Amino acid sequence: MSLDQAVSELVDGYASLYRTEPGYRVLWLGGHLDGRLAAMDRDNSSRVAERLRVVLAEQPEAAHRPELVALICRVGVEIGDHLLRLAFRENQDGDPAILEQAKIAVTAYVRQALAQG
Repeated sequence: MSLDQAVSELVDGYASLYRTEPGYRVLWLGGHLDGRLAAMDRDNSSRVAERLRVVLAEQPEAAHRPELVALICRVGVEIGDHLLRLAFRENQDGDPAILEQAKIAVTAYVRQALAQG
């Protein structure tokens, strides 16, 4: 799977979740997570970063730099998370233009960070 495909699937998947689970969206956007929910959110972000890391591991630029790749994935997930929040604050269904920009931003960041790493 390409980086573009992986990022697109992640953004689209989370956008779909926030559209179909309004309670989740309210908690997530409101930032009113108790300790248990905050821990679950961190665990989820770690799992998403790991999925992205698996895709990046196939890239030649990622060879022999597992710590850097893990960090890049973690930062990329956080960038995407914040842009998803923006998209759903602006529009209950997720502003399509912002969702598209989220894909571009995460993909561009990951590529640039790998190239500079």
